[in-house]
Amino acid sequence: MAEPVRQGWNSARIYREKKSMRLRNNQLRLMMSSVHISTARRRWLVAALVALFLALVFPGVSSAHAVLLRSDPAQDAILRVAPKQVRMWFSENLSPSFSTAEVLNAANQQRVDRHDAHISR
Repeated sequence: MAEPVRQGWNSARIYREKKSMRLRNNQLRLMMSSVHISTARRRWLVAALVALFLALVFPGVSSAHAVLLRSDPAQDAILRVAPKQVRMWFSENLSPSFSTAEVLNAANQQRVDRHDAHISR
């Protein structure tokens, strides 16, 4: 901005003070905008660190299921005589607290095993 025509010492001083105030206000706005950016960055960083901490401390529960690879006698086999034991092999280790096996009759209605299923390693 061009300095107005001098009408005395007082008007020039007022002009310089106003210009100085505008510069200070602009500097303050610039500083405040950078503070807001750093606060946003800080919040994002804290959120990312908390998420990483929770992911490491509390690992997710796997919802996958073990797949039956083979069995003896074969799956869905129809036998004339009941086998002494039924063995099954799975794609991964089973958890005894969440795993069961049943041997049913030909009509798939009545359980014919001795309720003694167990997991061997």
